[in-house]
Amino acid sequence: MSTDYPFDHEDFNAMLVQSPELFPDCYTRWGPIDFMPPEGLLTVENALLARGYPEDAITPIVGGNFRRAAAMVWQLLNYTLAPCIDPFDRLTISSWSSSDCCDLRQFWSGSLIGMDQGRVVEAFRCEAGRLARAMSGLSQAEWRLPTRCAPWTVSDLMAHVRVVIAWLPGMLAAPEPIRAEVSAVEYYRPDGRFAPDANAARIALAQDHAAEQLSGASLAEGFDATWQEVDRLCRAEPEGRVVRTRHGDPMLLSEFLLTRVVEVAVHGLDLADALGREPWMTPQAADVVQDLLLGPDNAAAPEHLGWSRLRFLRKATGRDPITREEAAEVDRLGIRWLTLG
Repeated sequence: MSTDYPFDHEDFNAMLVQSPELFPDCYTRWGPIDFMPPEGLLTVENALLARGYPEDAITPIVGGNFRRAAAMVWQLLNYTLAPCIDPFDRLTISSWSSSDCCDLRQFWSGSLIGMDQGRVVEAFRCEAGRLARAMSGLSQAEWRLPTRCAPWTVSDLMAHVRVVIAWLPGMLAAPEPIRAEVSAVEYYRPDGRFAPDANAARIALAQDHAAEQLSGASLAEGFDATWQEVDRLCRAEPEGRVVRTRHGDPMLLSEFLLTRVVEVAVHGLDLADALGREPWMTPQAADVVQDLLLGPDNAAAPEHLGWSRLRFLRKATGRDPITREEAAEVDRLGIRWLTLG
C-alpha cells in the first residue's frame, strides 16, 4: 500500500496512453494504474481482522512501518523551555512572540521513535542517585525552607519528585498498550491535567505526602528506595516497551522516563537554589534534557549563544531570566520555546 494518491489520476492515465515513451515499462505494461483513495485505508484494518490477522501484525501494515521509516528520515523542528509562569511542570508549545498554544503535532515529527532507552535509564540512575545523596543529612530547618515552586517547601518539593517517579512501578505492572502514540514533547500538551483544579490537587498531593513522613530524613530514605526500584524495573524492560500514563497516554517507556529525568533534574536545580548550594545536575541528565529541548538540529545553540550547558538549562527552564537581546538571538537561531508554567 502507498499513501501517494493523485487526485488527477484520470489525467495521469491519459498521459500514459498519449506518451508512453515518457514512462518506464513498469508503468504501462499492465494497463491503466488504479489508486486506492485515502478513505479506502480506513477499511484495511477491518479486512485484515476478518482474515484472521493479529493486531500486532496489522499495526505495522496500516501505519507502523510508515511511522518507523518517517521517524528515521524526518527532521525534528526544535523547541526548548521558556521561562516558567508557574512551577508545576505544565509545558505548552508557543512561539516566543505569541502566547497562543499550538498543536504539538504540527511542529514535532518523528519523535515517537524515542530516545535510546538505555541512555535514558542511565541518566535517570545518575540524576536520581545524585539527588538522593544531596538530600541526605539536611537539617529540620533546611527541610522547611521555601522554594521558587511556591507554596512548596523543600520537603514538599522533594515529596512531589518522589510521587512523580513512583507512578512507574504500577505502569509497568499494567497491561502494555499496543502502540506508543505520545512523545515526551507531546506529553506536556495543554489539557485538563494542568487546569487550576488539577494543579491544586498536585500541590496538595505533595504536601500531604510530605506531612505523612516522620521526618525529612524518612522522606529522603523513601525517595532513595523509590528511585532504585524504578531503576531496577526499567533496566529489566526491553527496548520499545510501551506504558500507559495515569493520564491515559500510551508512551514508549524511554519517552516517559525522559519526562521523569526532566522532573528530577530541573527540580534538582530548584532544591539546590533553595538550599543555597551549587547545582548538582549530572552530565548524563543534562545531556538528555538538552537533547529533548533542542533536538539534533540546534545542538550547537548554547555555544552560539555563549552559554554553558547549565546556563542554557537554567535559562530555558526559567530558572534564570533571559534578556530581550538573548531572546532576539534565540529567535534568529530558529529555536521555538516550550512554555513551562
